[in-house]
Amino acid sequence: MSFGSFFSKIGAEIKSLFGKEPAFEQLAQGVITYVSPILLTVLTFTDPLIEPAVAKVVSVIQSDLATVNTVVKGATLTAGSSGAATVQAALTSMNTNLNGLLQAAGVKNTAKSAQITAAVNAMTTEVDSLLANMSTLPAGPAPSPAPAAA
Repeated sequence: MSFGSFFSKIGAEIKSLFGKEPAFEQLAQGVITYVSPILLTVLTFTDPLIEPAVAKVVSVIQSDLATVNTVVKGATLTAGSSGAATVQAALTSMNTNLNGLLQAAGVKNTAKSAQITAAVNAMTTEVDSLLANMSTLPAGPAPSPAPAAA
């Protein structure tokens, strides 16, 4: 089952509504809204015996989502800024932990394994889209010139 990229769909929708490309921050918040419930459904597919291990990985991913949300909410990220670096690190951590989620789930049931894999792949697609879009962040302000020597 292919979900496509919600990221690209929300960007196209914002552009059609407002006539301009959406800011990275708007896209990030849309993706967070989309990914969060998918992440929680992974727990429903998991065998109760290994749920604690999966819940631990889910908790780390939720923390990364919260970090991204906190940084982008009401902010304007610029290339090279500390906020952009924080978002990039959190997104990279999410990808690493999403891959670990497949291993932690260790599902023997083929149908459940397919459901978990589909959910993880959907989330990874969105995180990858956000990471790729970070290259479009506007440049930050130029550094101030050093004061002249007296």
